[in-house]
Amino acid sequence: MLKAYSQQFQNDFLQFLESRSQEMVHGGRMVLSFMGKESMDPTSPNCCYQWELLAQALMTMVSEVLQLFSTYIRVTSLPYTLLKNPKQKKNITKRA
Repeated sequence: MLKAYSQQFQNDFLQFLESRSQEMVHGGRMVLSFMGKESMDPTSPNCCYQWELLAQALMTMVSEVLQLFSTYIRVTSLPYTLLKNPKQKKNITKRA
């Protein structure tokens, strides 16, 4: 049974690579990640480890985006004026 699963995986994986190769640009790269189990026991506490890895990767990506965004905000000057005078508001809305 194990040999049959192994052969099916090889066939499916080869088909996957061939179909993805048509989408690749010259000099492009593909990253593949394979999850494994530390134990064959399905009741093992490490059965959900792949979700932990995914969560860590997503949190890292979000923190990098937030860091870039905060850098952009610090560098970019965004003037802000609070207009309390009705005459000023009227003049600005007239010109807008």
